[in-house]
Amino acid sequence: MSHSAPVGEARRLGALGRLNILDTDSEVAFDQIAEVAQQVFGTQGAAVSLVAEERQWFKAACGISLDETPREQSFCTHVIEGDGVMVVQDVQADPRFRDNSLIEEEGIRFYAGAPLSVGDQLHVGTLCLTDPAPRSFGEEDRALLTQLASVATNLLEARLQAHENRYLTSALEQVDEPVSIIEGNPEKPSEARLAWANDAYAARGETTQSALEGKTPWVFENLERGSETESRVCHALKVGEPVRGKTPEDEKDAARQTFTWVLAPVRNHEQITHWIVVQQDTTEQQRVQQAMRTQRDRLQRMQGVAQTGGWEYDPKSDSFTGSNEFYRLIGLPKSTDFDLERAFQLYPPSVRGRVKTAAQRCLEDGSPFDMEVPLVSATGQHREVRVRGSAEREGGRTARMTGTIQDITTRKQREQHLRQANALFEHSQEGFLLFDLKQDEDEAEFVIQRVNPAYEQMSGRRADEVRGRSVRDIHGEEQGAEIASHLRRCAGQGKPKDWEMKLKTNGSMTYWSVQAAPIYGEDGQVQQITATVRNVTERKNREEKIRESRERWRLLVESHRDPVQITVGKTIQYVNSSAVELYGASDPEEIVGRSVLEFATNDGPGARSEMDEVLQTH
Repeated sequence: MSHSAPVGEARRLGALGRLNILDTDSEVAFDQIAEVAQQVFGTQGAAVSLVAEERQWFKAACGISLDETPREQSFCTHVIEGDGVMVVQDVQADPRFRDNSLIEEEGIRFYAGAPLSVGDQLHVGTLCLTDPAPRSFGEEDRALLTQLASVATNLLEARLQAHENRYLTSALEQVDEPVSIIEGNPEKPSEARLAWANDAYAARGETTQSALEGKTPWVFENLERGSETESRVCHALKVGEPVRGKTPEDEKDAARQTFTWVLAPVRNHEQITHWIVVQQDTTEQQRVQQAMRTQRDRLQRMQGVAQTGGWEYDPKSDSFTGSNEFYRLIGLPKSTDFDLERAFQLYPPSVRGRVKTAAQRCLEDGSPFDMEVPLVSATGQHREVRVRGSAEREGGRTARMTGTIQDITTRKQREQHLRQANALFEHSQEGFLLFDLKQDEDEAEFVIQRVNPAYEQMSGRRADEVRGRSVRDIHGEEQGAEIASHLRRCAGQGKPKDWEMKLKTNGSMTYWSVQAAPIYGEDGQVQQITATVRNVTERKNREEKIRESRERWRLLVESHRDPVQITVGKTIQYVNSSAVELYGASDPEEIVGRSVLEFATNDGPGARSEMDEVLQTH
């Protein structure tokens, strides 16, 4: 593996030279940093590495047999050329290092390094970790390695400033996070006392370093008695192992100041002499996490309102997870052992293949999918759902597939009803109109939004001729005002209204029967009016002819000299003036509605039976 000099290499090498550190004897401070790193992270190797022009030299090393290596074989070279922690979980899988001879010679499979910087961010070396087995290295590990690297960096900065050896305590004074050194009997944690604390530690207690000596360490003061963390600390003190914790332990208490800390032993020739505690203020981080939890809970509630559930599939572990709303939609408890194949079984055979193919393509090449399909829940409930999925790709492969499932059953039903209504609207033999209600300062105005073909045929006006126009504009001021008046009463009363009217259409007068009904908006107010119209001209013409015929007949009968009487059965329905006079009455109302047999008695005993016989034969 060849190496070319990066930009600024001359300045970096100059800073390294001013340290006067290459090929010097081992120093306790650097050895302790490497040892703490090895113990904290549990790796086989840990080192404080300095990268010169042609070689990499170890100022301190634990679990590493070499004193130096050629720079071209150095992992740390890549760290100093970057800006932060570099992690190689498996060096054999990384093309930069798979041919590196150190993999076989030193058995290195895992590497992590944090840069050591002096001056104007000149990376002169690293605090690095190695291990013979691949391993993961999370964000918390990165942060802790950076903290420990800052301790080594402070040592180097002090050397650069004074050109003389320093002790660990002088370097720790430069650290921004609280650092303390503890002494005491490991068998009796309650008797532990502060031997030294840096300025940052003193500042958080608003006191001085000298006043802190001999006091109970803060980490022990805040340990919750009987807690699991207290047990771990006591065990670590007894066996001499690093331990991590947080204070307070209750993550929900976002109002309090919170810290994460590492308690690690300090050894001198395998003998534990002190304990070092590195603290980090995580109050803001805790608040952010609490806000994220709140946001996540809110999202869960919103998913319930929107009837949308989230899901995620991890192909590596073949694990499937879903939100509360997801499991509600499929009719299963969240504790159910669920997998991708079982998810496919929720879809009917008619669409199962299409869903499965879309999901497989998403896993293979990252193609997203979005489809609306039927689903049968575990409880047998039929739903219409919208399923969406997308891939998160890493290294050319799908690391996970995530998506949503939304219950659109109600929307589909509404769409079906709308299609049916549209079909009825378009193909009905009756005319349909839809009016928008436009409210101005003076009075409501009704503007036609839509008409069907039957209305076009009835009115002789095309839809594009009437759409967007008011009834006054189409039918004139007089008739338009009449129509608007009926529509206004329909909207004002909030109930249907029927009326008939005479209109001139296609050059002739026609009669229309109108039935109007209000349509309410989400605010509970009438926003539109729908009207059904029928051409009743033929009926009106027949009614007029019947009326005229009746009137002519009435005039004819009234003017006749002879008595005229109409009966239905035996009941008198009509008499003219001559008949009224014949019966000796003064008004037709005295006769109409009575039986003719009542008047037959005036003609003798046989008249009633004769009249009854006549009536029965007619």
